[in-house]
Amino acid sequence: MLCVAYFVVARACLYSALVSVLQTMPVRHRSAAVLLSLLVAACATAHDKPFVTPAAPRCESLPAELEAERSAWQGPSANLGAAADASSARPVVTLVRTRLKLLPQAKLKPVALAKAEANPPNTFGGLMAFAPGRGGVFRVSTSERAWIELIDRSTGATLAPISSDKRLRCFGVPKSLLFEIRPGHDYLLQITAAASPELDLLIAQAAK
Repeated sequence: MLCVAYFVVARACLYSALVSVLQTMPVRHRSAAVLLSLLVAACATAHDKPFVTPAAPRCESLPAELEAERSAWQGPSANLGAAADASSARPVVTLVRTRLKLLPQAKLKPVALAKAEANPPNTFGGLMAFAPGRGGVFRVSTSERAWIELIDRSTGATLAPISSDKRLRCFGVPKSLLFEIRPGHDYLLQITAAASPELDLLIAQAAK
C-alpha cells in the first residue's frame, strides 16, 4: 500500500512539473515533452494496481475416490512404528490415515537402494508390510515429501510408479504416487529420506 501511495504522489508531482515546463518551452519542442508526460502517467498508473498473489489450489470438483481420501485424511489416525528390516515389518491397511513413527536412516536395512538420493544422511525411514489381496491401482500418499518404494516380496522387484497424482496437494498432501498391484501378492512399503521422524501415510485404491 505504501508503494502504491508513493507512485500516486510521484505521478501528481511529475505532472505538475511537466505542465510548468510546457508553459515556458518553445512550441517546436512541446510535442516531445507531451509524449514524455504521457509515458510517465502511464507508468505511474500501472503502479497504482496492487500486486495480486496467485490463489492457492482449491479442492473443487474432486472425484468421489478423492473425496473419500480427503475424509480419511481429516479423520482419526492409527499409530504404527516402522520397522528397520523386512522381517519385522508390520502391516498397513487401506483408507486409514496411519501415523508412522520412523527410524533414523542409519538404523535401517533397506530392501531397495535404487538411487543415492533415497538414502541421504540425517533423515528417517522405515519398512511396512502391505498385502491388499486384490489387484488394481493403489495410491500411496504421505504428509511429507519422502522417497517411497514398493517391493514385491515374492520376486524382490521394485515397482515403478505409474504416475504421480498432484490433485491431493489442494488439501495439503505433498506426495502421492500410483502403483499397479498384482492380486494375491504381498508387498513391502519402504519409506526413506524423510526429514522428520514422523509422518502420516494413507493408501487407497484408485479408480480404474
